[in-house]
Order: sequence, then structure tokens, then C-alpha cells
Amino acid sequence: GHGYAAVVDAFNQAYADKKNKRYWANLDIATLDDMDIAHQWFPNARFLHIVRDGRDVALSHETMPYGAANTLDCVQSWERRLTINQKMGEILGSDQYKLIRYEDLVLNTQRTLQEICEFASIEYSEQMLNYTEMVADKIPEDKRWLWPELDRKPQADKCYGWKRKMDLKRRIVFENEAAELLKRLGYEVYDRVPKKPIGYLYELWCFIGRGGRLKRLRMKLGVRRKSKLERAWRTRQS
Repeated sequence: GHGYAAVVDAFNQAYADKKNKRYWANLDIATLDDMDIAHQWFPNARFLHIVRDGRDVALSHETMPYGAANTLDCVQSWERRLTINQKMGEILGSDQYKLIRYEDLVLNTQRTLQEICEFASIEYSEQMLNYTEMVADKIPEDKRWLWPELDRKPQADKCYGWKRKMDLKRRIVFENEAAELLKRLGYEVYDRVPKKPIGYLYELWCFIGRGGRLKRLRMKLGVRRKSKLERAWRTRQS
């Protein structure tokens, strides 16, 4: 074949051949935003969509040097992208699109991997659980701080952390926007989101700082601080 798709295929196939693998996969969340293009390039491709409880996503964004500026920014982006991705996947059909929950992958790893393998028409292997042995080979040392838990087996405490760590105002803002989507995905939500002044005030604060306005202001003022993720990695290494 010719064109950009052929270049992508040749590059990834060369890597797969070097690793003695029959298939290759692209791990990039942006692919889900352009499934129509990816499907046009690779008509037989299969799309695996891993979703995580959005409240944990919001808490995770607070530790990163990039990403959503605050809870409101995060939930609006999360809901919009996830809804569009699901609709595109449903158009492709269940033979080519599968959605699984991050929590199921962590808490029921082997069973979920077997389910994924069945979807991808590949044979399940116990070696898939040995990914911790591949970290040094696949992740450059200067990027390890971005994924500090890769060298550990699935950690149950990474699931539903919002129940322990998310305060009331953040939960109110998140569920005001995305309770129905969370419910459809099988996640626990308020029967009725509380109407609390602290929730309205925090939403106003989020609106003021949306798009990273406050972060850009701090940078202009010369106030720079490493992200929580970077600081935690530095502490772990010391």
C-alpha cells in the first residue's frame, strides 16, 4: 500500500518483527478521537477503549504538569470525549470496538485480559502478567516519573480513590455535569446531587480558572512549582 497508513503500518510491523510478535497495537488515546480515520486506514483494526471513573481521572489531573486546569475543565472534557468516542465505537460495532473499565482490569486482571484477548482474536498467555519486567526496556528513565507504578502489579488502591480523596465540592461539580454518564458506565453516584453553597462557589472558582488561566498567570509572575507527580517521583528516588 501507499500513503501515510502504509508508513504507520511499516514502522509498527518492523518493531513487531524485531520483538517476534505477529501483531502490533497503537497505544494513544487520541486514536479514539479519530476512529473514523484510523478505520479508513485499517479497515480490520480493532479498537479497545479503556475508561476510568472520571472522578479518579480528575484527581489524577491535579497531580500532573499538564491536563485539565480544574475539576470543571476535566469533567467537561471527559464527558464530551467519552460520549463521542462511544458513539463512534457503536457505529463500528462490537466486532471492532470494545469498552472495558480500568477498575475491572485492575481488580480482575486475568479475567479481563482473557476477555480482551477473545475480542482481539489472540491467544491469552500468562506472560501478559509479567509486564513489570519490561519497564526498563520500554520506558526511558527520564520519562519514568510520568508512570511511577509501571513496575508494580495492579494496585487495588488505584481504583475508586475518589471515595477517600475527593472532597464534597469537587464531587458535586463533577456529578452535576456527568452523573448520568457515570451511572451508564456502572459507577456509583449520588441519587440526587446535593445543592450546597460550597459546590456553587467552587464551580465559580473553576470557571474563573478554566483553560489554565490561573496557571498562566502564575507563570507570568514567575511562580513555578513542579507537579505533585514529579515531586512524588523525586521523593521515591531519594
